[in-house]
Amino acid sequence: MGESDLRQMLVDAIDGSTIVGLRRSGLMEGFLEGTGDIPFAALEMDSMGVMEICIAVEVNTGVEIVPAELVELGSLGAVVASIRERQA
Repeated sequence: MGESDLRQMLVDAIDGSTIVGLRRSGLMEGFLEGTGDIPFAALEMDSMGVMEICIAVEVNTGVEIVPAELVELGSLGAVVASIRERQA
């Protein structure tokens, strides 16, 4: 799965989740284009949102990221980088 596919997968997962801050952040377009990042603080995620991202990553990529690790990554761009590194 390429970087743009990973970015789209994360946006799709968040769009269908309990996380409401994605569209409000105004950062989605830059993230999808690969020119920007989205810090988790902008997403206003709760623990359910964190789990939803972890599950989406594992289901769509086979890469397991546990909630504590996801929170430490701090942004969607860092999640993409971590997935790519593990797939290499």
